[in-house]
Amino acid sequence: MDKLTTGLQITVIGMSIVFVILILLNLAMNAMNAILNRKKKGPEAAPRVKPAPAPAPVPAKENQVKGEPEKKDENPELIALLSAAVMAAEGGSRPVRIKSLRLAGGLGGAWKTAGKTEGMQPKV
Repeated sequence: MDKLTTGLQITVIGMSIVFVILILLNLAMNAMNAILNRKKKGPEAAPRVKPAPAPAPVPAKENQVKGEPEKKDENPELIALLSAAVMAAEGGSRPVRIKSLRLAGGLGGAWKTAGKTEGMQPKV
């Protein structure tokens, strides 16, 4: 019976130490979060800047490179969407112009082809 009580005491002491350390780590992380993410109050706070509106899409004829025929698959809405996405990714600091558009992967890409190939192989 003495071994059982000693084992239980060691278990309780070990679990108590682990929980105390976890609580201390939690408090330390909350303190660091509060220190690093302090909001500035008063006149020192920087005013919020409204993002610039996205530029209007460029017509396809101006967007076309000399000597190339006009492509039928270029959608002005898609070009405007891609321009806005690139501007947002760069922080909207300067306007972006999409000069050419080429859809990648054809009809599904490499993963679709690999799936079809694997599906057609005989199962042994």
